[in-house]
Amino acid sequence: MLAVSAFGDPNPKSPNSLVQDWSSTANSIIESFDGNKGIPIVLDELSMNKDKELTSMYYSIVAGKGKGRLTDQIQQRKKGTWATTVLSTGEISAFLRANENGGVKVRIKEYSNVYWTKSAKNADNIRGVIQDNYGHAGIIFVEHLFKVGLEKIEHLWKKWKNRVENALPQTEYTSRVAKDYAVIMAATTLANEALGLNLSEENILDFIVEHEEKASVNRNTGRVAYEKIKQIIIEHQSNFRQDGQISFPQKCWGKVIYHNDFVEFAILKHILEQQLMENGFENINTVTNDWKKDGLLITEGDRKTKRTKICTEEEKEFREKMLGGKVPKKAEDTTYNLKIPKEEIEDLLARRRTAESFCNDPDIEQELG
Repeated sequence: MLAVSAFGDPNPKSPNSLVQDWSSTANSIIESFDGNKGIPIVLDELSMNKDKELTSMYYSIVAGKGKGRLTDQIQQRKKGTWATTVLSTGEISAFLRANENGGVKVRIKEYSNVYWTKSAKNADNIRGVIQDNYGHAGIIFVEHLFKVGLEKIEHLWKKWKNRVENALPQTEYTSRVAKDYAVIMAATTLANEALGLNLSEENILDFIVEHEEKASVNRNTGRVAYEKIKQIIIEHQSNFRQDGQISFPQKCWGKVIYHNDFVEFAILKHILEQQLMENGFENINTVTNDWKKDGLLITEGDRKTKRTKICTEEEKEFREKMLGGKVPKKAEDTTYNLKIPKEEIEDLLARRRTAESFCNDPDIEQELG
């Protein structure tokens, strides 16, 4: 409410409020942005939205362009356009409604577990003031922008971009996200000038860097996928044959090969790709390229896969069941061979055993009914 009060009515109950909610349909929300060039909008409480997947909507909001749709007369409807900041609140993460593509995590800047006000009383005082006093600061700010001029604003933005880029953790996305953060920092400088404020540029930059350090880890699609697949492997460990042992899992996903300091999981190509897709990793190549670059795959030559002998020649029937169809002439099958350090696997197994013990505790079961 405070963020949008500089430009207009922040009262959610007002018909002209800049605070909307997520309960409307995606098309309705998108259409409400049309023609908005610079007036910030709030979408309140994401959990109110019932759509399970919002990836395309996120892309559309950030792109500032509506989807192509047809009218009742089957004519191409004009696409809406906008250029503004959309603020979203919610008790759930925006990323829970999106796939695992790094592009989404670059476009959305999310801040969780942040105390924006000193206390509930402080928040109430702010709310009380802005409900009766709004829309004035934005006018003064915009008039100052016209006075400063585009050339000086762009110069200030470039200056901040260089400084922010040097301050942020260095990743493949650093230059890209620095452009967005430079807008925030340039706006801070201009707001101080226009409104006689004393916003701390250093504190705001420190805040950005601190949260970007956390965000940069979650943007590494390969690393996030690696952690997820490790969990899936542990959960379905009975689906793997053990090297040197005879076993016939009902659902065979591949083979486990033990080395001195790591464990090699040879996972059938179609199984791994299916698991990645089901868990929101749509770009398989991005994930496997990251894995190969980070030395997480055992491969053959330039390939990301390997040929692994999972079944003996006498186990043709079992192999047919495992592959779900015709058996190749070669004795080996195409697999992704994931390399996991022994200590990581042992730690995951220990945590799983603890969780299973907890779930099987009769005293806890009785207490929980």
